[in-house]
This record gives sequence, C-alpha cells and structure tokens, in this order.
Amino acid sequence: MDRRQIYTNLSRLGHQPSFIFAAQFGVNRNNSIATLRLLNEKGKLTAGQIAQSLSITPASVTNIIKKLEAAHVAQRIKSEEDSRVTYVVITDSGKKLLRDTSEASQSMTDALFAGFSDSEIDQLNSFLDRLYVNITDEQFSSFIKSIFVSDDQWDAMAQLSTHFERAREIMMSSQDQVEFRQKYYSEMKKWHSQIAQVDE
Repeated sequence: MDRRQIYTNLSRLGHQPSFIFAAQFGVNRNNSIATLRLLNEKGKLTAGQIAQSLSITPASVTNIIKKLEAAHVAQRIKSEEDSRVTYVVITDSGKKLLRDTSEASQSMTDALFAGFSDSEIDQLNSFLDRLYVNITDEQFSSFIKSIFVSDDQWDAMAQLSTHFERAREIMMSSQDQVEFRQKYYSEMKKWHSQIAQVDE
C-alpha cells in the first residue's frame, strides 16, 4: 500500500476550490450567518439576547445587525408591548437565503459522494476521523516541526517555492494547528493579492 499516494490524494482534495470554500465557510464560524440561523429558529430576539446566545460582544451584535439589514435578510421592529424594546427578526429574504444555502450544501455533498454506498461513506468517515486525531496531536505537530527546523537544509527548496517557505515559516512560529491554518490562509490571501497587482 502506497501511503504517500494517499497523502498526495488528500492534499489534492484539500486544494480543490470546493474544499477550500467549505473549510473557510464551514470551519470558521460566521457570526452573521449564525445570527441569521438563530433568528430563524427563535423568531425574534433583542440584541442582548443574540449576544448572550452566541457569546459575542454587544458591539459585535450591533455591527452584525447592520450587515443583516443592509442585505435585507433581517430587520429591527419595536415591541408591541413595550416601545422601549427593539427586536431583530429574520425577513422572507433571510429565510430564502438559509434555504438556498442548505440546498446548495446538500447538492454539493450528494455530488461529491455520488457512487458511494452508505457503508463506504461510514468507513471513509471513520478513517478520516482517525487521520484527524493523528494530525491534530501535539506529538505530530512537534515531529513535523523537527523535520523542517533547519534553514540550511531547506534553503534550496525555499528558493524554488515561495509557497513552501511561507508555509514553513508560519508552521514553525505557530503554537497549534488552528493558529497555523489561520496564519497560512491569511498569508496566502496577501500573497495572491500581491501577485494580482503585479499582473495588472
């Protein structure tokens, strides 16, 4: 069994646009979307209730509400019982957006696993869970860093690949996998922006 080929295949999958999109949108919580889903579930909430439910600051909620209103997916209404109280409610456009998002996600998932049986999907999920446990273990992170710690050893590769060197630098300075992922995507975004400016 060629384990390196499996590693290569996983890396290739990770670089597919749909996977990058899913990683950014699915793993990193979007508080605006979370607020919209909360409103869809609860019906109407005050800004304070939203802040408490999502464990975010009132200032953040204020900015989120402004975004939702600008997108016409939520609106503020006065309480009929107490005019001093203002509620936030989801609009029909907001409900449609959530439906469209859910349907798009389901369609992508169905297309991705076309031809797989339920047992194959269960088995694949089990294998991926085990891989995730391994790759997020502190010992694995320390082991990887020990391989790439020498600047002299990897100088030639750094000269050949800017992506490699930036990823290595971020990995060596990161405390954990989450921090590495955040720094890496941020740096790659800046790098691609710089390339685009040069090409213009």
